[in-house]
Amino acid sequence: MGTAVARLAETNMEGARNVLRRLMWNLNDESGSIGWGSPEAMGEILARHGGLAGEYTHILASYTRPEGNYLENEILQRGLLRAIGRVWEVRPERIMAADPLILPYLGSGDPAVRGLAAELIGRFLDKRGRDAWSGCWKTAPSMNPSLQRTGPRGGWETPPGRRSARSAAIARAEL
Repeated sequence: MGTAVARLAETNMEGARNVLRRLMWNLNDESGSIGWGSPEAMGEILARHGGLAGEYTHILASYTRPEGNYLENEILQRGLLRAIGRVWEVRPERIMAADPLILPYLGSGDPAVRGLAAELIGRFLDKRGRDAWSGCWKTAPSMNPSLQRTGPRGGWETPPGRRSARSAAIARAEL
């Protein structure tokens, strides 16, 4: 769906917006539908098209906020957290600007929601922490032996296995 709507946006931006509006409508109580798969579809579309991401990422994030368009259904919350994670993979700056409220999901009654929230928080901290402390690690890498010089420009970066292990440990602790 993401690829198809991204291609549509290249020739018919309003048509692509209409697809996103329909997905949003499916998540609205007044629509009479449940919206299964709508958050995931929104996330994939936003990950694949920068213009749409600029317009709709804040709306995706609003589904995490009680004062916004909060999704109460735990299965939809799973999809929402997956969607935020998908956009984060490609456009972390958009997610950081939208500032989704993830921490409360750690208290969810659904173990899958707690695990997805823990994984997202770990991914957010990896990115924010690496950016915030990058100067320190570049000048004193021996202070953190878990870092390796593997970044795309020879910078210091957490090895993927370490990141996954930490995220998995947080998720296990929350389950």
